[in-house]
Amino acid sequence: MVQNSTPIAPPRGLQQVLADYPRELVAALPSAARACGVELFLTGGGVRDWLLGRHNHDLDLTITAGATALCRQLRHALGHGSLIELGEPEDDTCRLVYARHVVDVTGFRGGAGSISEDLQRRDFT
Repeated sequence: MVQNSTPIAPPRGLQQVLADYPRELVAALPSAARACGVELFLTGGGVRDWLLGRHNHDLDLTITAGATALCRQLRHALGHGSLIELGEPEDDTCRLVYARHVVDVTGFRGGAGSISEDLQRRDFT
């Protein structure tokens, strides 16, 4: 994996989704994902609210696996935050609360091998 120390500017739509979150939190996401060796995907309510033109209130991220490790890495990078493991260990779901903002991280569902497979297994109701 090539390490790049230059911050990558998120695409314009993504910038809009992330605009409601503290700058330091948004800036810590790519390096935390790199440190954990995972790709990061924006999913859930943040995407829905962006598509509907609303402000989002939670940040839902999906990674291949290791939700708790990513939340711990984020908390370490930010210097503080509350980490809450959600569900059972096999659910691979964790929450980080930082400066009144909620970041929920989940691993791919049900053994999915790609984000496409993961999305097919999600409940969109």
